[in-house]
Amino acid sequence: MYEILCLDKSKNTVINVEISNVQELLADKNNVLWIDITNPRSIWPDEQEIHLLMDILNIHRLSVEDCVSERLHPKIEDCENYLFLIIYGLKYENILNFQGAKLLLGSNFIVSYSHEKIDEIEIIKNNFKSRLNHSCSNTIDIFHSIIDHLIDGYLPIIDKFDIQIGKFEEILFKNPFNTKLIKHLNAIREPMNTTRQIIVLENEIFYSIIKNPYSLISDKKNIYFRDIYDHLEKNLTKIENLKESISNLLQMQMNINTQNLSEIMKFLTIISTIFLPANVIAGIFGMNFVNLPFINSTYGHIFAFSLMIVFALTMIFYFKKRKWL
Repeated sequence: MYEILCLDKSKNTVINVEISNVQELLADKNNVLWIDITNPRSIWPDEQEIHLLMDILNIHRLSVEDCVSERLHPKIEDCENYLFLIIYGLKYENILNFQGAKLLLGSNFIVSYSHEKIDEIEIIKNNFKSRLNHSCSNTIDIFHSIIDHLIDGYLPIIDKFDIQIGKFEEILFKNPFNTKLIKHLNAIREPMNTTRQIIVLENEIFYSIIKNPYSLISDKKNIYFRDIYDHLEKNLTKIENLKESISNLLQMQMNINTQNLSEIMKFLTIISTIFLPANVIAGIFGMNFVNLPFINSTYGHIFAFSLMIVFALTMIFYFKKRKWL
């Protein structure tokens, strides 16, 4: 499914056009064409779309293959007559969903290719059609606006991670022995690490853009991409802080569990030590010797029990004095 929009700068109007008119419209540099293509994952464009991309716009077949591919790392390529960028939008409800946007920027055309409708692109496209916002009056402005809206969508996702980690922190302090906490923390760490990987790669892309501008991006427009780079840097810093928070929570619970185990072992060791003299005394008086002291005495058992109690109380007193109890 595709939609082709053409902006006539002289009239400041946007119209829908057919593929058959694209070549003629491209010849007029006053026109700005936006081709928005949405195809299901791993489904190649139909013959008309292939003709539009490869024959009319001169898009290389390898770039078309990258558009069709379901999951690729973010990247930028400077091709002969266009700039090719792969960037991701993020949606997070119960699971993290990556929405890949492939953008092909030409001198007076831009192609946005995706596998599903992306809200940020739809917003920019509606603004472009209505002409209420005159900022999207050339391809580089459309290119920047799409990227900017996608990157701005990262912050609410990162804030959701932050809120969830805050809730887990409250759970830890209320019930430090919650066995499900580690599972929950690991469950949130996985999408957060994936988000970080995406941001790191995109950060490198926009760093390369501001340090070595491409021919299709003028020095005047380069400052806008520096702003995107700054946003990515801030998001990356926040992600790193959240990762550290998760590590601290996991370490804290591990320390609490270790301390709890140590207290249990200490208690059991003290109990065993207190009853050790009683076992020794019982063993002595249980020997099969005839001439054992108090063996024939009526009060022999009282003596043995008293001896056990004296030793036990003495050890308890000693342990308390050493603050082991």
